[in-house]
Amino acid sequence: MNLFRLPQTIKRLFRKFLHPFKSVKNFARRNIKTHAQKVVSAAIIAYLSALIPANYILGGLANNVSLSNPAQIIQTVSAHGLPNFLSLGLGSPISGVIDNATKGFESFTGLDFFGGITSGVNDFFGNNNPVRTNEDNNAIHTLENDGFDDWNESTAPNYAMEISRASVDHDTNAGTINYGGLDNLGRTTWAAGRITYQMVADSAGWREKFGADADEITGWKNPTTGKSNNGKVTVELYNGKTYTGYFYNRSHLVADSLGGAPKRENLVTGTRMQNVGANDGKGGMAYTETIARDYLKNNPNQTLYYSATPVYYQNEIIPRVVIVDMKSSDGSIDMEVEVFNSQKGYTIDYTTGAWSKN
Repeated sequence: MNLFRLPQTIKRLFRKFLHPFKSVKNFARRNIKTHAQKVVSAAIIAYLSALIPANYILGGLANNVSLSNPAQIIQTVSAHGLPNFLSLGLGSPISGVIDNATKGFESFTGLDFFGGITSGVNDFFGNNNPVRTNEDNNAIHTLENDGFDDWNESTAPNYAMEISRASVDHDTNAGTINYGGLDNLGRTTWAAGRITYQMVADSAGWREKFGADADEITGWKNPTTGKSNNGKVTVELYNGKTYTGYFYNRSHLVADSLGGAPKRENLVTGTRMQNVGANDGKGGMAYTETIARDYLKNNPNQTLYYSATPVYYQNEIIPRVVIVDMKSSDGSIDMEVEVFNSQKGYTIDYTTGAWSKN
């Protein structure tokens, strides 16, 4: 055996031993690179494909807007801006949760060093962008017709439509309701309170009688004839059923079941549909009232800001809509709802309260 050739033999054997490993390394390098490119491409495609549906779903859920109301969801998504859109709609709700958590921490500790950061984050994701504006100190909301939308059966078949986050326009203490009084035309202006579970419990099972001035709410009587504007009608409902009964109700701004008083300052002349919709808890003023009661029953230690503002057109005596704002102390409810004072199949003269069948 030639001892001088031994190192070369060992070297060749070593190379043969390493060859499979080099092949695996080269194979892995080529395939990992190819695979990574495919993963990145797939991720980009998935992200772009998810942008619109994710923003639509989260825009509706995070802002309490019905997913069957695309126009309002588009308005809400637009109001939150491009950064929130590019975050698949996650930026706004996440920053909102962080903001509520930091406020709770600061309230508990008395420290205030997160405010600037969370405010900046909220600005970035559009949480501080108003979806709707207030026209005056009475919180008459500026909509398409000097403060109101026309009722549209396709977008609000049950006479109530969620439109944005709540506007908290009145200072109220827990367990109390404030009333805005009457304007120079004798019209009810607003009512607002911070509702507690105890108020709901105290109102359960009975209904306080209307005050002596309840018949004096504007529109209940025709100002020309002095006679009642009310009468019995039949109305087609969105669920295929029909309502037969009186055209108008004395409609509470803050419901009796939430502790609202049955007095003139808390009542408006409202159609039956404005008051309860199809009477299923999902329409008219009953829509927000049901949400409020259910929330407080399930969260008895929380409070709920609740305000209702009738919106009149110029000198008309019957409101076209009522704007309801609700915001819970834990932030889980934050919504503004437009309730329409209309009735399918009938035309209302809002200057006198008279009505006629179409």
